[in-house]
Amino acid sequence: MEILRKKKSSGLHDILFERGINLAELPAWQRRGIGIYKKEEIIEGYNPVKDEKVKSVRKKIFVDENLPILNAEFFSEKLIL
Repeated sequence: MEILRKKKSSGLHDILFERGINLAELPAWQRRGIGIYKKEEIIEGYNPVKDEKVKSVRKKIFVDENLPILNAEFFSEKLIL
């Protein structure tokens, strides 16, 4: 693990390329990871007491395999002042 300490991304690419791994050819989820979070979803249901259709909010688990690249540019765009 010491070989990876304080390396920039280009250095990490070089180390992996020497070992036969080309990061550019890997799927995005293998390079950046995945995000798992809850996402609100509106569902339509039925209320038998009032005999009417109703809408409800439910939270479902969402798996995001296409995370953005987290770099200085990403954070400067997302910064709220």
